Amino acid sequence: MRTAVAGFIALFFLSSLYAQNTPMPDEVSKWQKNPQPLETTSCKIITWLLDKEADQDTSLRKIHLALGWWGRGFVEGAAYTIDLPDQTKAMKKVTEFGLTVDVVTAHLAAYCRSNPGDTPIDGVQQLLLKALK
Repeated sequence: MRTAVAGFIALFFLSSLYAQNTPMPDEVSKWQKNPQPLETTSCKIITWLLDKEADQDTSLRKIHLALGWWGRGFVEGAAYTIDLPDQTKAMKKVTEFGLTVDVVTAHLAAYCRSNPGDTPIDGVQQLLLKALK
């Protein structure tokens, strides 16, 4: 009996967690009619878009690539401007961190799954702070 109750509670928790991360059909249709830049789109929509293209060949994952290149450029650009004029400390840390397009996208995907109400710009700012530690 305890196992059944524990299983029910676990299923209820997981289903409610999944429901929070899945956009409602009206949210999706609103975004499709008037798409916003990815960096200001809600993480809930970003997660949906990344999941939608997950089964495609890597070269066809346009959202994956767009988020990765944008995030990498943001982090590297911020590090570059932090160190002016010598550009050594912050850029060295970012380079050592190993920011590939796939690493950035994986970070943003994980951030968006955990924070469906935020936007990718919040996630990339968190990534910048991680890279500079």
